[in-house]
Amino acid sequence: MMWWFGVVAVFVLLALVKSGKADKRQSGHVQMTRTNNSSNAKPITIKVTSMATSETMHTQSATDALRKKEESLILKEHESITRGLIIAQPWIGYILRGEKSWEMRSRNSQLRGPIALIEKGTGTVVGIARLTEVKGPFTPEQLAEHEHLHRVPGSIYQSPDYKWHYAWVLQDVHPLPSPVPYQHKSGAVIWVELDANAQQGIAAQLQSVTAKPECTVNPSEEVTVTRVPVARDGTHFCPIRCARNGHYTVGEKGAEQRFSDYYQALNYLEAMPVAKWRRPNTNGNWGIVSAVEWVKK
Repeated sequence: MMWWFGVVAVFVLLALVKSGKADKRQSGHVQMTRTNNSSNAKPITIKVTSMATSETMHTQSATDALRKKEESLILKEHESITRGLIIAQPWIGYILRGEKSWEMRSRNSQLRGPIALIEKGTGTVVGIARLTEVKGPFTPEQLAEHEHLHRVPGSIYQSPDYKWHYAWVLQDVHPLPSPVPYQHKSGAVIWVELDANAQQGIAAQLQSVTAKPECTVNPSEEVTVTRVPVARDGTHFCPIRCARNGHYTVGEKGAEQRFSDYYQALNYLEAMPVAKWRRPNTNGNWGIVSAVEWVKK
């Protein structure tokens, strides 16, 4: 009769698989008991074992693909930069160091997108940025509230003849590895139309920058990143991509914290019930994302 129980067991297993009750991610067993007149009857146990599969989504390949796509888009945009904004010291120094994101001007501007940053009086492009919006006009009282963004001291904007009441908001600021010379046309005081050599020089500089691995940690750092949060779209909390003007913004919306140190920001994320941070998407727009998992790096 043993063969009979084996046949029944096979049919039971087929029925379980067909009905979807046999989960490939689990190991279990189906127990069948052979009934006979013996008092020593023992149940016949048939174990169904399957190969376990990880429920954690492998995101490294997706992250690498997205990183390459972002680099390609950034490079393409920067290759199309045809105009540079002239900015004097000390303001351009603040901007390049991530200490200033509002460039104060006397009028509005309709221009948006990637631009070159020109240090006044040097004849060179020293950085790039994205002009995202224009705010204002601001009163002296409002300028006082936002002094940490424009870095203009009160002794200047409270002057009766002060006329720079519009804030040109700059994001995604990147200093160039070395200045790129350009041909300054006579009469240009705000914007400069870049010549072909200057455009090629900027593109070449950015080629060397974007060719570097984007999300690696400096080997000289004593602290080693062991785990990083990953968002639903496959991007992770990257020490390079997630730095905005030299700072990382993490935390719940409305109660966000800014850190200049990557590891401090990472520690803050680890202490949150659900890690949340700001990062740019492929269009360069910054938004909050939430972690769906943590992976080792």
